[in-house]
Amino acid sequence: MSDGNGIIGGGGTTSISQNIVVSDTNPGSLYFEYQIVGNDGSFDGMYFSINGTEMRRWNGSSNGWQEYNIDLTDYRGESIEIKVTAYSLDSIISVYYYLDNFSVR
Repeated sequence: MSDGNGIIGGGGTTSISQNIVVSDTNPGSLYFEYQIVGNDGSFDGMYFSINGTEMRRWNGSSNGWQEYNIDLTDYRGESIEIKVTAYSLDSIISVYYYLDNFSVR
């Protein structure tokens, strides 16, 4: 995913999502890796949500690959939508978002 230079443009978003069923006996945690290349301050960013509720937001460069984990115990036995959204409030500086290695552990 990327933004800036008119790819998403001012006020635009792009996202990816997946529905998963969380085990009722061993819910585990959701794990993924992300990298943000470029920095446009608070004008551009990325956030992670479950069922439409924002769980974490990132702005600015991540300085390489980073890991994110979230405990899924609160969603035991439920079908949930996990979603990562990138957004841009301007069209000036390109910022790129990379996601990898999604898994439930």
